[in-house]
Amino acid sequence: EFARQNEKLNALRFREKLYWGVSALSLLIIVMLLLKFSRYKRKLNERENQQKEEIDELLSLKSKLEEEEKIFKEVIINQQKTELLNVTQEVNRLETEMARILEQQGLENKEQLIIELNKIKEERNFLDMFMEKFSALLPEFTKKLGNDHAALTRADIQFCALLRMNLTYKEIASILDIELTSVYRKKYRIVEKIKLGEDTSLEKYIMQ
Repeated sequence: EFARQNEKLNALRFREKLYWGVSALSLLIIVMLLLKFSRYKRKLNERENQQKEEIDELLSLKSKLEEEEKIFKEVIINQQKTELLNVTQEVNRLETEMARILEQQGLENKEQLIIELNKIKEERNFLDMFMEKFSALLPEFTKKLGNDHAALTRADIQFCALLRMNLTYKEIASILDIELTSVYRKKYRIVEKIKLGEDTSLEKYIMQ
């Protein structure tokens, strides 16, 4: 009887040890899984932070490039402005020279007159060349004006392009070879076509 009870007691102790052993092993596995999950989560967070930093860096670079592109375009526009004014001055000089030759009314000056007239004809095409360069530099400008305001003519868009170059109305009058009053009339016709509010000037709208 004593041996049987002792055997039961040993079996009970074995089951108890087995229970605690299995429990300890289970706990160890759980701890290892938690540690592994923690490491995985930490690496995942590190990767996300790294990706965020890379995205922020790319956005910063993109913003910097856009700003540099904007500055570059403004430099080119200013160069075109200077070129446009220089060509206008040359055209005016040629017209003055032509008037002087006409006043002389000498037949011997006929060939010189033809030369001067051809020069003026060639120079007058500079506005078309200017618009080609301007449209290539700021395609969204002319495209937006044309799409948003179908009533605007090619000449109206050309006038707006000159305003975008920050030219004065006096300079625009000289370039277009018209009176200053005609420039203002052209401006107000464009304002009516665009239907600007009283609180928004054409210049401000164009430079946006």
